[in-house]
Amino acid sequence: MSEKIKVISVEDNESYRKMIKEFLRNNNDIELVKEFVSAEGLLKYLKKNEGKSIDVILLDLNLPGTIQGIDAIPEILLINENINILVLTIDNNDKNVLNSIKAGAKGYVLKDNTQDELI
Repeated sequence: MSEKIKVISVEDNESYRKMIKEFLRNNNDIELVKEFVSAEGLLKYLKKNEGKSIDVILLDLNLPGTIQGIDAIPEILLINENINILVLTIDNNDKNVLNSIKAGAKGYVLKDNTQDELI
């Protein structure tokens, strides 16, 4: 039996966050470890735990607080360069997507994609 993919979700929209939570928890290959509504909360958690045991972070770009998703990407990778960051966005603006990839994200998924596309 292979280990589950350990995921953290960072999403401030409550209904979308609940949807992610529900469908990830229904997938036998994925374990939702934590959820955050801000980059600050995520970074505090990762620093405390050195990002251990996290495989993927689903990261919204537009977050409340002083640190936006795109600005958190390099900080996450400084804590643990092996974490795979997947940007979740409603915005398919090429500039934002390209900047996310340049910052270190492994990819992106539009929020209107299906659950299968996200998996």
